[in-house]
Amino acid sequence: MASGAANQKVITFDEAWPILQEEAINKIIDHLEGIQNHQFTSEEYMRFYTIVYSVCFPDQIGPEAFKMYEQYKKTFQDYISSKVYGEMNDQIRDAIISLIDKEREGEQIDEEIVKKALDIYVEIEEGSKKYYEQDFEEAMMNASTTFYSKKALEWISNESYEDYMIKVEECIDLEKNRVSNYLKFGSKNKIIEIVQHELLNVHASKLEEKKHYYEAVNKTEN
Repeated sequence: MASGAANQKVITFDEAWPILQEEAINKIIDHLEGIQNHQFTSEEYMRFYTIVYSVCFPDQIGPEAFKMYEQYKKTFQDYISSKVYGEMNDQIRDAIISLIDKEREGEQIDEEIVKKALDIYVEIEEGSKKYYEQDFEEAMMNASTTFYSKKALEWISNESYEDYMIKVEECIDLEKNRVSNYLKFGSKNKIIEIVQHELLNVHASKLEEKKHYYEAVNKTEN
């Protein structure tokens, strides 16, 4: 047994990992994803075992063995994290956006739960807002655009100029409060720009007509 170990060809982690990645790990992931149903043969299992053994057997707690362990762990942690996080994020993100829309409609929501859920996006990247911005904020801004676009069409048809402008100010104030209560500060200017664009800029000509009518009526009454 000792003689077998002595005669075993030693290879480095950098030599071994590309082989394991290409011939073993990628095929396992493809199998899990349903891309390709690959069943490893006994010979393949033995080959992969031999490669790992050749890296680790000279010193099982040495730097080469440590590299092998760490890279193996990282590869599967990254895969599992990406799958679980991706699926969970879709559900959590949609649930949060739904709650925000309900609050915009006047319903009471548990803001503390929303805040804690959004904090997770920052905690994942240890203080960075990368995941918050790319996995939540972008979708939330798109949903906000849709929400205020619909409200603008409804209000511009049914409200007077004065009442419409009051609603605009109320929406801006509520969005500022929303940022203070649970959204991240970087969202403030973005969401205010959306409110102003959808409620004011998109319907600028119609609002100008309403304004002239409003001023004419007030002038007549006075």
